[in-house]
Amino acid sequence: MLSVVILSYSVNDQLFELTERCVKDFKGDETILIEDGGRFHNWGVDKYVHNLNSGGFTRSVNQGLKIAGGDFIAIVSNDTWHISGDIKDLCIKGTVTSPRVDNQRFITGLAGSFFVIPREIYERLGGWCETMKIYYSDVEYIERLKKNNIPIKMIEEVVIGHHACQSVRHAIIDYSSDRHNYENNIR
Repeated sequence: MLSVVILSYSVNDQLFELTERCVKDFKGDETILIEDGGRFHNWGVDKYVHNLNSGGFTRSVNQGLKIAGGDFIAIVSNDTWHISGDIKDLCIKGTVTSPRVDNQRFITGLAGSFFVIPREIYERLGGWCETMKIYYSDVEYIERLKKNNIPIKMIEEVVIGHHACQSVRHAIIDYSSDRHNYENNIR
């Protein structure tokens, strides 16, 4: 079973429309929407969390991981859209996967805007480090995956697009210490 967790920060019309498109594009066996400080609208998903105050991308990732019921959990930013391939092809036992992001390049092989984690890996490693609100939390998680010899794989046949940094431009939380917190965590 695949749980799709969509992370939303729909504080303006553009982000609201991106969330609407994302909910239509990415359906799992269970669809969850985490709205982090934006407008209240549940889009008819299976589970809905509305945070009145934004706690940052990383907190939303962890909220989604905790309430997802699937054997595989897709974490999806609301500013992504489906281009081609079946997202269920990202469900690979023992491997954290990402689709190819058509308009971006990733050195690590894991796109923070869309990744799938098997439940057993989440239960083993836990969630993302919340001292980093937006930036570097995905990099820190990748480092933990590597230290634990957990494969990370980009699945080229599944392709998405990503409007990079759409939510961050409107963020009202202080993420200026994210790099410092990341550097302290990896030591």
